[in-house]
Order: sequence, then structure tokens, then C-alpha cells
Amino acid sequence: MASPLAWYRRHVWAASTALVCAVLAAAFLALQAAVAGRVPAGVRVAGVDVGSLDEGAAAAVLARRLAPAVATVTLRPGKGEPLVLTLAQMGVRVDVAASARRAAACGRHRLVGGLSVWLPGGRREVEPVVRVDAARYREALGAVRAAVDVPPRDARLTLVGDLVSVLPAREGREVDAGALLTRVLAAVRAGRAYAGPVPVRPVPPGLSTAAAEERARAAAACLAQPLVLRYRDTAVTLTRDDLVAIADIAGGAAGVPLSFHNERARRLLHRLFAFAEQPPRDATVAVSREGQVTVVPSRSGRVLDMERLLDDMEAAVAGGGLRTVHVALVPAYPRLSTADVEAMGLAALGSQFTTAFDPGNEARARNIALAAGIVDGTVVEPGETFSLNAALGPRTVNRGFDYAPVIAADHVLRQGVGGGVCQYATTLFNAVFFAGLPVVERHPHAFYIDHYPV
Repeated sequence: MASPLAWYRRHVWAASTALVCAVLAAAFLALQAAVAGRVPAGVRVAGVDVGSLDEGAAAAVLARRLAPAVATVTLRPGKGEPLVLTLAQMGVRVDVAASARRAAACGRHRLVGGLSVWLPGGRREVEPVVRVDAARYREALGAVRAAVDVPPRDARLTLVGDLVSVLPAREGREVDAGALLTRVLAAVRAGRAYAGPVPVRPVPPGLSTAAAEERARAAAACLAQPLVLRYRDTAVTLTRDDLVAIADIAGGAAGVPLSFHNERARRLLHRLFAFAEQPPRDATVAVSREGQVTVVPSRSGRVLDMERLLDDMEAAVAGGGLRTVHVALVPAYPRLSTADVEAMGLAALGSQFTTAFDPGNEARARNIALAAGIVDGTVVEPGETFSLNAALGPRTVNRGFDYAPVIAADHVLRQGVGGGVCQYATTLFNAVFFAGLPVVERHPHAFYIDHYPV
């Protein structure tokens, strides 16, 4: 049996231990209660002291001290004035509430069951929580790129006379959007406004100077010798000067240093093979003096297989072999067939109108006759809109129009190319008007002319 002293000591020690544990537990619970919802003492967010504050007060301090400190972004594009934007314009903001919660979580450790406890020690410097609005950042990049980006310039080949020369390429640059955002965020998380250069990355040209020089040498070789175009028993030779005149040095396809796919080449080939081509002819109508309408039949034709011919010409000059191309013709069909016009039922004259002019003014009379001849026989299909201006085309001396009196912009009669065409237009307008056809656009004379009823 234990002595009374031993029993006493054992129970005193047990009671003392229980008391100490209870005191420690109470102190621990009091400490947890004291720091609950508050930021531990000494904690700083990006250098701003928010220790011992509750989360709301900490957020208010961050809004008052941290947010203004990082509110501007000063970008130096290298040349010119700095570009100053607000952090908000760049779509970046400090989330002060989330930053305060992060500060309050310093020293907290999660336990099983979702509980957490705060223990002294641990980190004292906390990064703020920073949010990025991607759409607004992309929008802000537009202004930055306008000040910084320099597009690359491809090397260019030019043909001066028969000499192929090269305009050197130039490397471009563009804003490195990812690197710029990284720098801005790093500055904000350190508690300072970003002020520094705009990170850029090079943009190479599509055609380098070296590649262009190689292409120029190849193009010069392509143009060095004549090219023979053969249609049946007829050979047409394109001289070196002909090839130079129709070549586009910069427009060749892959592997071909030049291109003939342009209107200059097409016009030349149509002229050289006019003896073989027969363009199609649309069906039209003829009106007799008695007003009887007759359908003038359409006609199919044959024309150069132009795109194939141009491709073959490019391949022949670039191939290094025989410089002979065989020319093929393909059928060409009218846009408006005889059956199309007959189906319109144009049986009789619907409307006519006459105005008089002085045949003694030969230049003016020629202009009127030329305009009438261009439009004569035109068939306007149901639902189609006819434009007289488009049908006549440019009134130029090269197209046969002559100088005659015209109404100038200052409402004074002066000599101008195409004088008299306005009378033809007025006559046609009256015929259309009295036929009851809709007129969607018209331009009257600058002043009233009494011998025109409308």
C-alpha cells in the first residue's frame, strides 16, 4: 500500500499538469480568438504595414496606400515621348480585399476537418493579389503597339529598263505582350509603378535581302533570251524587250522568280493572236425605222486559254530548257444567247424620243454618234440595272471623243472632251421616262435648257 505522501505527490502532480495544460489551452484559444479575422502583427503587403488590423481595415489601408502607388505605367518606346497609361487602362488592378485575406492567412496552418490554427513565426512580407482583365489588356496593347511596333519590310525587286535591282529588306519589331505584362505585374507585386522600356521582339521580313538577290539573278536569267509562242504553223517571238515589258518581278509563284499574270501581258497576247481569236458575241436587237424589233443572233467564239498560257510562259523562262510554248484556244460562249433574248418577248418598240442637234458642229456631232454607237443594241435583262455612265466608259481622246462645248463646274460653257454626250444622255433619259421604266439615279444639267422637256 502506497504511503500517504506518495499518494499526495502523485495527485498533486496530476492536478498541476492538468492545470498547466488548461492554462496553456486557454492561452492558445485566447490567442486564436485574438488573431481571428485580423492580420498578424508585423505583416506587410508589398511594403505596406497592415499588421494587427482586421481584414476590412487592412483592405482600406491597401486601397489608400498601395493602389495609388502602383496606379500608373510609364512605357518608354525607345524613341519619342514616354507613353503613360493607368493601371486600370491596362486591365490590371490590385484586389485589396483578397490581398487583405492573404495577409490575414499568414501563419495559419490547416488541420484535419477544415480547421486552421495560427502559430507565431512564418513569413512577414506578402505579395498583393493582382487581377488581369485580358480583354482590356489587349485593348491597351493597341495604343502601345501604335507607338512601338515597326512592321518589317520585305526586300523588293524592281525592273528598271532591263536591270533587275534589289531594295534591301528591313527587320521589324513588335511589342512582346507577355513580357510586358510580366514586368508590369512584377512591379505591382513589389509595390511600385512600372516605369521602363517596352519589351519587343524582332519580326523578320517575309523576303530577306539575300533571298531577293538570288531571286533577282534568276529573274535576269529568265529575261535574257527570247520566248517563242507557237500556234499551229505560226510562231510568234517575244523578244527580250517584250518580256521585260510584261514581267512582274515581284509577283512570281513559288519557284518562279517572275510573273506574267498581269493585264500588260494579257493585252499583248490578245493583240499578237488577234488573227486566231474570235471573241463571242452576245445576242442583241435591231430596231427598224418602222419600229420592228429583230433579234441579232449570238455567236460562240474561241479565245486564248490565257491562264494556262501565262503559266506555261513562266515555266518556260524559268525552266532553263527549250523556250517554246504551244498556244491553245478554248471555246468562249456569249453571256446572252439568242434564246435568252427571244424569251424576253421584245416584239415592238416600247418608247422613243428625239432631240435635234447642229450637224455643223462636227466635233459635238461625232461625240453624240460615238456614244449612241457604243450603247446601240444593248439588252437590259429583266431586273437588271443599266448605267449609262458605266456603259459609255471614260470619255477620252484615246477612245475617240473630241473637244466640244460642255457645261463646266462654274456653269459656264467651255471646251471639254465629250461635249454633246449630255444631249445623248438626256434623249435616252426621256425615252426611258416615257416608257414608264424606273430611274434609280440621274444627274440633271446645271441649268435649265428649254428644248429638253424633262
